[in-house]
Amino acid sequence: MLAALEHWLGQPAQNVLSAWRAASLTLGQAVTVTTPRGTIQGMALDLDAQGNLLVQVTGGQVHTISAGDVQLIGSLPLSSPPAS
Repeated sequence: MLAALEHWLGQPAQNVLSAWRAASLTLGQAVTVTTPRGTIQGMALDLDAQGNLLVQVTGGQVHTISAGDVQLIGSLPLSSPPAS
């Protein structure tokens, strides 16, 4: 695990964000986000350069979420099982 941490710590920020985006189950999904400022519901669009979650609400406004409890709304798309 330490080797994996050292690998990512040595990577440029853009590489880390690209890997984070690729691994994310949240991006592109409908979400409810509870923050200290309140709760919003919308579509998880992307991560900004600092790693904040960008959520678009009805009406088109995009909120930048730096901390909060994110819950997916609905279900995730089913993926095929790995080939053996």
